[in-house]
Amino acid sequence: MNQIINMIIEGFNSILEAPVETMLKNAIGQEQLDSIIKFLHLASTSAAGEPDYASFYSIINGIFDIMKPLGFALIATYFVVHMIDSLSKDAVTLEGFIKSLISLVLIISVAANSAEIMNAVFTLGETMLDMAKAAGKVGVKNPSINDIIKQTANSLVQTYGVGSLLIAGAIYLVHQFVVIGIDVAAFSRLIDIGWRAACMPVGLANSFEGGVNSSGVRYFKAFVSAIVAGAVMYIVCLIGFTLCASILQTSQNALVGNYTMKGSMTLICESIAIEFATMGAAMSAPQKTKELFS
Repeated sequence: MNQIINMIIEGFNSILEAPVETMLKNAIGQEQLDSIIKFLHLASTSAAGEPDYASFYSIINGIFDIMKPLGFALIATYFVVHMIDSLSKDAVTLEGFIKSLISLVLIISVAANSAEIMNAVFTLGETMLDMAKAAGKVGVKNPSINDIIKQTANSLVQTYGVGSLLIAGAIYLVHQFVVIGIDVAAFSRLIDIGWRAACMPVGLANSFEGGVNSSGVRYFKAFVSAIVAGAVMYIVCLIGFTLCASILQTSQNALVGNYTMKGSMTLICESIAIEFATMGAAMSAPQKTKELFS
């Protein structure tokens, strides 16, 4: 009789294991990490499941073309203002005048070729993102994140039965809020890149005062930092998800047959804390990246 009951329990647990494993994988699994990167890539693509930014870039290019003549007009205006300011201070020398002319030529050249320069920066950002993804895969050792999740799901089911669904469900539900936060950060970055790229000719115009600290240079550095932030955000998510899996792996030896209620709640709280910490770090990544170029 006991043997039959044990067989029924084992059969029931085997049924439960699949949904528990699925919920955990959908929260911190490798698939979730891979899904995040699609909103960090900037390349326009029509591949299945990938975002198509064709219309997005079309709008940016249209605004850029409108802004370009305005940018050249502002460059001339700022140059005149700069020269008038220098004359009012009796600070005009032949050397200073030549430097101002060189600055004018350089700024006009950069503004005229700003589209090509931005494309080069876009390529740099995509390359850095691909390198971060490749480095993350190289850095993952056996067992993988999904292997750890599979082992953990089995242990949870063996110990708590139906209660394992509640544990996995709690982590899964929290992750849905975390994903929204990370997606908000990714789309905010994309919008930030979009308006900076569209207004680049105007943003570069006032580069006569302050040298590398001029408003034009600061504008360009902010654009570059927004591009690079994609790689930083991916690295943050990689570290956060791996840390969460490491917490599960650390507890793995104590799970089978020795999983207390206090231990399960601690594990849930730790996983939730790491999830929210990852979201916060990802959302602040663009601002943190600006510090690299400040």
